[in-house]
Amino acid sequence: WHLRDPGALNVSCAGRRVLITRGADLAGPLAALLGSLWAEPLVLPLIDFEQAADQPALDAALDTLAAGGFDWLVVSSITTVRMLVEKAAERGTTPAGLVPAGTRVATIGPSSRRILEAAGIPVALAPVNIQSAEGLVDLWTAAPARVLLPQADIAAPALRDGLAAQGADVTAVVAYHTVDYPA
Repeated sequence: WHLRDPGALNVSCAGRRVLITRGADLAGPLAALLGSLWAEPLVLPLIDFEQAADQPALDAALDTLAAGGFDWLVVSSITTVRMLVEKAAERGTTPAGLVPAGTRVATIGPSSRRILEAAGIPVALAPVNIQSAEGLVDLWTAAPARVLLPQADIAAPALRDGLAAQGADVTAVVAYHTVDYPA
């Protein structure tokens, strides 16, 4: 079950057990919402995340980003934001310090938007209705543009290919690996 509309939940959740297959840090808001609706949330993470094996490629992409080599940074997950926070700390800067003023940021939904903006990175583009890679591609009008797309090793090609089909020069780089829980 994928929660896209929290308003769709109602008191019919009472007494139901709901399995949430995300880590406790990501599952917290949904578990709290379900609990407030008298459901019993069960958190059982199935996946975890590790640093990308090819750190030099990621570091090179982030160096190019910090030097103003990209027009856009496209963030497709909260885990990517966490990776940016870690890489900024390694470099002795803030996440916002990795993104020059002339580089715009796009993301696929409100959760990653909130976390990016809390880290001091303003978001210029994010879908509201269709919160997905496809939703962002539908909104994209910034081509031609140089785009950095740090993502999971198992990321579907829809975002990369969709942006490229609209004329963007996309540099996709593995930002993290998805592994069985616990890592």
